[in-house]
Amino acid sequence: MAKPGPILYRDNAKGDGGNATQQRVQVASSEAILRRYEADRVTSPLARIFEFANGWHDHVDAALVVGDAASLDVCRALLGTLCQPLHNEATRASRGSKPRMYFLGDRLDSELARGMLDRLACREDVPPAARENWLLVGLASDELSPVVIENFRWCYRQLPNLGQANRSTWMIAGPRGHEMLDALQLANTSSHPSWVHDSVDASVDCNVFCTMTLLPAAVAGLDCVQWMEGAAAANRMAGEADGKNQPAFALASLQASSHARRRRLVAGDAALIGWGDWLDRRWQVIQAANGSNHPDGFDSGHDEELEHHVVARRSRTDSIEFETRNWTQLKLQQSEERFEASKSPASFISLPFIDPFFLGQWLQWIQLADHLNSVAIGSPGISDIG
Repeated sequence: MAKPGPILYRDNAKGDGGNATQQRVQVASSEAILRRYEADRVTSPLARIFEFANGWHDHVDAALVVGDAASLDVCRALLGTLCQPLHNEATRASRGSKPRMYFLGDRLDSELARGMLDRLACREDVPPAARENWLLVGLASDELSPVVIENFRWCYRQLPNLGQANRSTWMIAGPRGHEMLDALQLANTSSHPSWVHDSVDASVDCNVFCTMTLLPAAVAGLDCVQWMEGAAAANRMAGEADGKNQPAFALASLQASSHARRRRLVAGDAALIGWGDWLDRRWQVIQAANGSNHPDGFDSGHDEELEHHVVARRSRTDSIEFETRNWTQLKLQQSEERFEASKSPASFISLPFIDPFFLGQWLQWIQLADHLNSVAIGSPGISDIG
C-alpha cells in the first residue's frame, strides 16, 4: 500500500494574521503521559490504564463510563471517530471483541440508570466467560458534580462479582478521583490502585490528551499510543525552525484575526461530527480566560463565526459507487464547495484518512493554535497545552 500523504491545510485568511505570535513553541503536556509510559511501563498512569483495560479484554463485553457532560462528549467523539459505525450494535466478532461502550452523565434518572444496567448485561452472541459481565469507568474531572458521584456510587454497587480477587472491575481517572473513592467509603483513597491521574488532567482548556480520555479509549480497545504519537508529531512540527509556516501557526493567525465568538466544525465525514461540541466548548473556555486581556476585547461587538472544515481523502472501507462517481469523491467535492462558498473566516483540513495518528495530529494543531493565541495576548488563564 502506498504511504499516505500528509495532512493538508489551507484557509481563507486575509491580511497579516492579527496578533498571533511567531515565537517557537515549547511543547510538553500533550505527550507527557506517553513519555512517562515509555520510561516506566509498569507504574506510570498509562501503564496502569493498559493493565486494567487489557486484563479484562476477554472477560467482559460491555463498559459503562460515568462522568460530566464535557468529559463524556470527548469520549463519545473519540469512539465515534475511531470505532466502526454502530459499534454497540455489531456482533462481538465484527468489532474485534472490543466491548460495547455506554455513558451515564450528570442526571439523576432512575429509569435511565436501570435501563442502562439491563442493556449492559444483555448479549447472547458472546462467550460464557464474558456474558453479563461489564466494567465501570469513572471520570473525575474538575467539573465533577455530586450527581456524577452519586451515579457512580450506585453503579458501583451493581457491579457483577467476576470472582477474580486480584483484579478490580472498575477504575477512576481524573484529578478529583479521591472524591469518588470517598463516596465508596474505601480506605487509602489518596493512593488507591483503582484511581489513576496525571498532572496534565487538571486543566481549564479541555485538553484531550489526559487520563480521563485515555482510560475509556483503552477500555474500548483503541490505539492510544498512536493517537498521542500524532500529537507529538504536531508538536515537533511547531517546534521546528520554520514552525511559523506550520498549520498550527496558520490556524492561530486565522483565529487571532477573526475575533470570532463561536467556532463551528464543518465535517465532511460523519465520523468526525462529534468533535464539534468539543471545538466550540474549548473556544468558550478560552475566550472566558482571554477576554479581559485581549487588545480588542471579546465583548467588542464581533459576531463572526469561525469555521473549521475537515474531511478525509480516503475511506476506511471500499467506497460505494453513486452514478459515475464513488461516495468518497462526491464527499470531497462537496467539502471543497462548502469551504469555497464560506463567507466566514474558515480553515480547511484534509486528512489522508481517519486513524488514531492523524486524528491526534489534527486535534493537537487546534490545541497549539489556541495556546499560541493565549501567549500572544498575554493571558494567564490558559496553560501550556502543547
